[in-house]
Amino acid sequence: MPFCGLLETKTHTSLGERLEVKTMKTILAAVVMVIMAHLGNNFVAFSQAVDPLTEGNKYFEARNYEAAADVYRRIVRTETDVPTKAVAWFNLGITYQKLAHYDDAINAFKQIFTMNVNDREPGGHIMEPYRNYRARAQWEISRSLLAKRDYKGALEAFQTSRLKYPLESWCNVERQLAELRYAFYEGLTYEHLGLYNEAVSAYLRAYVPRVAELYEAAGQLDDLKRFLDKQDEEYFNSADERARQKFSREEMKKFSPTHTLRSILANENLKVASDQYTSRLLQEWYDHEALRFPPIPANLSLPKEF
Repeated sequence: MPFCGLLETKTHTSLGERLEVKTMKTILAAVVMVIMAHLGNNFVAFSQAVDPLTEGNKYFEARNYEAAADVYRRIVRTETDVPTKAVAWFNLGITYQKLAHYDDAINAFKQIFTMNVNDREPGGHIMEPYRNYRARAQWEISRSLLAKRDYKGALEAFQTSRLKYPLESWCNVERQLAELRYAFYEGLTYEHLGLYNEAVSAYLRAYVPRVAELYEAAGQLDDLKRFLDKQDEEYFNSADERARQKFSREEMKKFSPTHTLRSILANENLKVASDQYTSRLLQEWYDHEALRFPPIPANLSLPKEF
């Protein structure tokens, strides 16, 4: 990917564009667009520069998934080179996902954990620093369970992904933005389980805008805003201390981690703004066809303090 990311898929927008309803020119939001796109494409980078996989990859790209699966199965039966075999298992799992064979996909991804793979093996190019075999495999196990609507299993798998097999990278920004994805999916899964307090806690780890919809539905937007004010004050004070000078609060708000969420809250139609932001993320993650938030229940009551 163009900037220290997991996977490479395509060319993205310039460093001036923000992932918000309003166009806001900050570097952080531009990096979100670049990195999140590549967190989501789970096939292409693993398929590059591995000659035995070329035939299967061509079938996959042509959406002939049955033929692609046949090729990958042949490779995992006969290949002795560990990296090539690991890539084949991974691509087979992705192919099974496309066929909605989620149990088969999970089994394919699990094979990677039985192999002596090197997660810090150099990637296929400078924009893919590490292969992250286990991190990718665990993430796809989680997504497969979510697609099966096994929400309890998916939650456990997402937490395992974050806590036991996190993305390895020398890029701090990439790691931080991976946390956005962890928070989003854990919050989504908690919602499907009806655990809204836990969903809120997950979303607020990365200020996922969905939390604004929940607080609006509960009639508690003031509680959310007070929390954001507290977080901003801590952020501003920390910045002042590090720089040994006092910055303009209005100027610093543009760079606060809460900035995107606040822009959603400031929109006249909060739900539309949140939906647009979320839709953009899911498209970049290649999950827009599969993911849906559950209906927000009536009489929802959320935490007032955190």
